[in-house]
Amino acid sequence: MPSAECYSFMGFSFWGAGMQKNFARLSPLDLANVLWLQWLENVEPELDQIISNLRQAFVACEKTRQQMDYQTGSISLSAALSLTLLIRNAQPTTVFEIGTFIGKSTLAMALAMDATGIPGQIFTCDGSNDFRVPRLSQTPVRGFPRATSTHALETLRSEGVKLDMLHIDGRLGDRDPELIEQIMVPNAVVAVDDFEGTEKGVSVVSQLFSRPAFARHLLIYPMPAHVREAAGLLGSNSTAVLLPSAFLAFPRQSWR
Repeated sequence: MPSAECYSFMGFSFWGAGMQKNFARLSPLDLANVLWLQWLENVEPELDQIISNLRQAFVACEKTRQQMDYQTGSISLSAALSLTLLIRNAQPTTVFEIGTFIGKSTLAMALAMDATGIPGQIFTCDGSNDFRVPRLSQTPVRGFPRATSTHALETLRSEGVKLDMLHIDGRLGDRDPELIEQIMVPNAVVAVDDFEGTEKGVSVVSQLFSRPAFARHLLIYPMPAHVREAAGLLGSNSTAVLLPSAFLAFPRQSWR
């Protein structure tokens, strides 16, 4: 897995973008083992229905594949569950996505936002395709077909939009990290696909961690195999998360 710097937070050392080392170290993999399992447990009573809904959404999205001019891969059911768990727990209201393709990730996030009961909106762009995300959710989706991420971000900035979550499944333009920094709220959550080996997601994380706005974000590795198995999903998953350190809470311990 790619390396990251270690920094201190609330008496522990986490791995992210820059600060002083401390005596106790929690790596991105340590955090992934804890957080993904807890997020999964939070929706356990609904898990079967969530996965069933995602399967139905995937079928609808696949029907649009032949309409795409540029054919590429799309996310796995496991990765869609990662986005679902992240949204169910972070509860964002304004999401921006880079890399729509046939809309599997877009629709997974929209369904998760429906389930939170908090009104919101998703903005999504794809520079290569004139996409149409199936309308299976109540959460509105505004698309930027055949538009670069830079164009979409500039448009949202001109409209005064503030983002509290991003899903990045593509390469960033040269100006994108700066634009993201300008229109995101301080505690915005970021999901990054293809975070493995030398894939583009590793470069995206490096670019974002170079920006001051991400100085206190933590890198969370993709959902580990044992968590995917607990959910009954064996597919691959390369969706990492940049999580604001403020999202972590350490409850007061009590003893007799």
